Amino acid sequence: MLGARGGVLTSAALIPGHWAKIQVTADQGEVSEALAEQRKLNLPMDALFAEEFPSAVRAAFEMIGIPIGHVLPPVGELSGETRAKLSAAISALKNRNIL
Repeated sequence: MLGARGGVLTSAALIPGHWAKIQVTADQGEVSEALAEQRKLNLPMDALFAEEFPSAVRAAFEMIGIPIGHVLPPVGELSGETRAKLSAAISALKNRNIL
């Protein structure tokens, strides 16, 4: 909507269907609905990028049952606080049938 022709969304690997829905909705000119759907992802996006990439993304995949391995140095594991925030975000996605 702001002129971009594409992007690389780290979270699209985790929740591809919802991001595809947002893209289709935006392409159809339904801006308010697309933004409303994107706002549903605020909590997980905040958690995914609360600490150094890719720790939270790897932890999120593990939380949904797709372990993809641990991060390598110098990147560290997530703090307990961020892990709890991410777990709550994953639960919210599941409760909304987004994940």
